[in-house]
Amino acid sequence: MKRKHVEQIIFMVLVGAVFAYVAITSQGFVRTARIFPQVIATAMLILTIAEIISYWRAVQREAREGEGPHGPVEEPGPSLTDGFKEVWPYLIWIGAYFVAIYLVGFVVASAVFVALSVWLMGRMRWYWAFGSTAVLIVGLMVMAQALSLSWPMGVWFTWP
Repeated sequence: MKRKHVEQIIFMVLVGAVFAYVAITSQGFVRTARIFPQVIATAMLILTIAEIISYWRAVQREAREGEGPHGPVEEPGPSLTDGFKEVWPYLIWIGAYFVAIYLVGFVVASAVFVALSVWLMGRMRWYWAFGSTAVLIVGLMVMAQALSLSWPMGVWFTWP
């Protein structure tokens, strides 16, 4: 099996382990607090297992149909620095999102982050970007009301 396949499977197993940990840890929460993490973690764990199985089958099929025992010879992939050059804008974007959550709160930061990311990075038309953001905010408010959640407010909105 090629190194890239092994790395991909290891990554998916680690993601599945995180979801399993969340599902197990949330069992100690009070009933209303554990519903959301258990449902999401269980669903994501099932999807992660399905993805691992699907990927494994694709790798096996590629090995059978490829040339020789290990498939066709591939060109080497991008180096770590080349990969980082492609990823750093996204890392900065996510870092800015966390800073925005700290400063203005979860709901406001999420609205701004989602609207700008799908508009600018996803190249979605502005009315779809802001419309989907409005749906997100309504969904967050309904979920907060249904589960008695209070989203983090941020330091700018908690000053006296």
